Amino acid sequence: MDLPELKDFRTNWALSLFLGVLGVDRFHRGRPVTGALKLLTVGGAGFWWAGDLLAVAAGYAVDGRGHPMKGRRSHRVLAVAVSLAVILGTGVAAVSAAGPYTGKLAAGAGRTTLSVLTALFPPAEPDWEWQEVATLSARTGTGPSEKFLVSGDALTISYTLDGAGFIYLLPAGSNGVPNFTEPIISTMKAAAGKVTVRAAPGEYRLYAQSAGGWEAHITERVVRKPG
Repeated sequence: MDLPELKDFRTNWALSLFLGVLGVDRFHRGRPVTGALKLLTVGGAGFWWAGDLLAVAAGYAVDGRGHPMKGRRSHRVLAVAVSLAVILGTGVAAVSAAGPYTGKLAAGAGRTTLSVLTALFPPAEPDWEWQEVATLSARTGTGPSEKFLVSGDALTISYTLDGAGFIYLLPAGSNGVPNFTEPIISTMKAAAGKVTVRAAPGEYRLYAQSAGGWEAHITERVVRKPG
């Protein structure tokens, strides 16, 4: 199976931290349109920059093809801590004229950021592999699939839809599709393809709404076991 090569979140996070107000992180992820908008608005007056910084650190940001970025959980925890320190420190600096001590607070946040950065980028990376999870199908195009268990951090779903429709990835206990949930697959005609999405460990179902039958082959990304 031709699986996508996922970007390392640490590179994009560093770009978001230092050059995010110019949209460089979004250009790096393959999202030039929103990157240009972010540049023209100077990071959305800082709010867009802060939101993207936290999204990349926490693992919610995806590239232009909808793929998540790889990274160890411990690295993400540190990245979130640094992001919060920088955002709070930036806010303190913005109001430093209000009192004589705010500058010291901003400097303290900066020192905390630098100390955590030294521990953020160790060279070791886990050895990932992709393994089979399930093959699901239905002759009719509406309704939930059987449950399947996820133990990794990302799924690749190879799908075939016999007609126009959507496929949602939902926790196994969901009663229907919650409002404002985005489908992982959407097509206006019969289609076949592949999509990679993030998924925390747990039980899931696919929920299909289609003019025809459908099939989905699912693999997950896990840490390779020794030996």
